[in-house]
Amino acid sequence: MKRTATIKDVAGRAGVSTATVSHAINGTRPVGSALRERVRQAVEELGYRPNQVARSLRRKGSGAIGVILIDDTNPFFSESTRGVRDAALEAGYNILVCNSEGDAERENGFVELLAERRVEGIILFNVRDSRLRETVRRRLAVPIVLVDRDGRSRRMDSVVVDHYSGGAEAVEHLLALGHRRIGVITGPANSTPSLLRFRAYVHSLQRAGLAFDERLVLRGDFQSESGYDAAQSLMSSPDPPTALFAFNDLMAFGAITALCGMGLRVPEDVSVVGYDDIQLSSFFNPPLTTVSQPKKAMGRAAFALLRERIADERMPTRSVTMSARLVVRRSTAAAAAFGRGC
Repeated sequence: MKRTATIKDVAGRAGVSTATVSHAINGTRPVGSALRERVRQAVEELGYRPNQVARSLRRKGSGAIGVILIDDTNPFFSESTRGVRDAALEAGYNILVCNSEGDAERENGFVELLAERRVEGIILFNVRDSRLRETVRRRLAVPIVLVDRDGRSRRMDSVVVDHYSGGAEAVEHLLALGHRRIGVITGPANSTPSLLRFRAYVHSLQRAGLAFDERLVLRGDFQSESGYDAAQSLMSSPDPPTALFAFNDLMAFGAITALCGMGLRVPEDVSVVGYDDIQLSSFFNPPLTTVSQPKKAMGRAAFALLRERIADERMPTRSVTMSARLVVRRSTAAAAAFGRGC
């Protein structure tokens, strides 16, 4: 039987000390890129797998973290969670993923369940419950990091995206193409990212000297069906928009499907912009112009904050802000006369 590789074997193969191997794998101290690469190659060649139980005993923790999503069917969350997963596995942690389906009671229930499982910390995506600070901090004392919700008012670490700037880029792109009637399909009323994108929409219109028209605004729920229904309603009005800005890619997909069913071409008759830049957006027909969020980087940053919080619970609250950027593909074009034919 082949002998299981040890950390000493890795150190010998890489020509470094066992301490350097440990720091390179666990990220507990800075290691130069050349040394880290030698350790990585040695780990792969030897098939080294750290002893998770021993590691968790050394750091006096379970070696696991929890992740709570509001919708595990939305590719945005699965792509973001991949960043958490990759960073966690590199650091020797396991992750437990829960889906709250946007329900505050389920969210709190999962927090308590994960705490009972003795996870070392929890990452929450798009947290919905305003009471979560009390639940986590006072009752359970579990380190927590929020993603896509600023946690500073709750004294929680957080990773946020500049959704105002992302929303403004989308609207200004459509304005530059000559669109003056831009319909928007927002997210739920309790979604902070949606509110920031909507604020950017209104302000961008104002800067362009255009009046806000509430008839061009319909609320969705970040699901494709709501985008489909909203697009049908907006385009059936007496004075329909020449462009649609859906506040996520799934609703944009639904909107495009509705437009095609109505005999309207994208982008020849109606331009469509999404938000998130999920993987499917570049393969949709037509490829979707969208605002790209750094999904994997968000997940990695959230894990880094959580790991630092686990190591030192007394450090000041921190918030990392990341940028969103417009990715122009083939679902937008210059405003044209209203036409037919999909």
